[in-house]
Amino acid sequence: RMTLTLYVAQSLVCVPLFYGYGLGLYAGMTQLQAVAWGLVGFAAQLAFAHLWFRQFLYGPLEWLWRAGTFLSPRVPFRRRTVAAA
Repeated sequence: RMTLTLYVAQSLVCVPLFYGYGLGLYAGMTQLQAVAWGLVGFAAQLAFAHLWFRQFLYGPLEWLWRAGTFLSPRVPFRRRTVAAA
């Protein structure tokens, strides 16, 4: 429900940081540092997704994908709140 959004966000963040035409941080990293940064990034994505899914059914890009597939913006996006009885 949020894979596309996380994939695109990871690319938008990591490419400018690590590739040579950006900051080129990969050149000065050890393997241990790279794994540590990967784990930190993964944990950040998990935390973000957990918080996001409290309010929404899909990630923003997944919603756009579904709305485009169905050719309708009436795909539910926000999670419905259930009144306590």
